[in-house]
Amino acid sequence: MTAPKSRPTIEKFAEKIIEEYLFHDLRKMGAVRAFGNSYGGLTFPMLGACFAGIELLGGLTSKSQFSTSRSKRHFTDYWTDCLAKVDPCYDPSRINPSAIYELARSGIAHQFLTKPGVGVNKGRNRSHHMVITGGTEWRLLISARLLADDLQESYRRFVEPVIRDGGPAREAMQQRLTEMLDIYETQIPPAISMGRPPQYFG
Repeated sequence: MTAPKSRPTIEKFAEKIIEEYLFHDLRKMGAVRAFGNSYGGLTFPMLGACFAGIELLGGLTSKSQFSTSRSKRHFTDYWTDCLAKVDPCYDPSRINPSAIYELARSGIAHQFLTKPGVGVNKGRNRSHHMVITGGTEWRLLISARLLADDLQESYRRFVEPVIRDGGPAREAMQQRLTEMLDIYETQIPPAISMGRPPQYFG
């Protein structure tokens, strides 16, 4: 199927939103040094962007019709079907993606705060990424930098080839994008739209 008039194709959407906005911003945020090499340095915004990207890609690759009520499902499906194939640290048998959604993604998105027990850094050491430390108190450690790297790798391996090669899987992704934009366009107040379709990427 083709994109409706004024709507972006999945190719254009992926190029502008995923590759230019999301991945470009992740690379820029990754280059910012954390305060004292531990905190700040755009660590939370970087993690929040990764989580939003996971949810977006999960919606676009979903086998079911896009729905805003399925946000958690989009997140966990992409985590399981794509991220876990990039590195075993994301395997749901090790780290439950639903727990990540509740403890880290929701906290960062709504309160700019991970929930108790989640530590975030920008390190490159995989032994300190997606692991639960023991002792008298448990702590889940997440490297925003490594998650960003793995998210981009998952896109290159599992999403980009589908978009590039075409076929039924590409058409399904275009359909998910159309469903997503159908929903979002209904949320535009009439005073803003004045009966005109929105301009994308303008």
